[in-house]
Amino acid sequence: MDLGMMRQRGIWLLVLPILLAACAIGDVPNQVTAPPQLTIPAAPTLNLAGNCNNTRELEMWLQITTQLVSDFQTTMNTAAAKTASNAYEDVLRLSKLRESAYQVAAPDCAADAQVQLTDTMSKAVDAFQAYVNGQSTSVATIITELNGQFDQVITVQDDLLARMNAQIQTQIAPTTSP
Repeated sequence: MDLGMMRQRGIWLLVLPILLAACAIGDVPNQVTAPPQLTIPAAPTLNLAGNCNNTRELEMWLQITTQLVSDFQTTMNTAAAKTASNAYEDVLRLSKLRESAYQVAAPDCAADAQVQLTDTMSKAVDAFQAYVNGQSTSVATIITELNGQFDQVITVQDDLLARMNAQIQTQIAPTTSP
């Protein structure tokens, strides 16, 4: 081996470890920072207003709450399958859906269903907030209970939908004259 090649090899033996060390320093693993503690505001005041004899008021309540129940259950069940740190945004969405449910005007015949709906949503939000904040290790045990309570609300919504449809039929039925 000639002297020039030995020098070149020696330089590489000195430079190579420095280059590798420099590359290793740049490969700092991404550290995942935990989201901040989740603080959900208290639920607003329940809006019980309206009369079920007014078909439009009943229709509005049914349209809004039927969609809210569907969206809430979907989000809740999706969040239940996630780790606590990955469910953070879902819990914020659950809170917003709950707030919307509290604000919709519930006519008199829907008052009990409205109370059950908002109570069930509040239980879910509280359970998921505790889960995300590390105060609970799982939400699996409460999910079945909450879904059962939503099923009860859906049954009442179905009954009220039948009532609304009967009212509409009565309103559009031709009147007979003697």
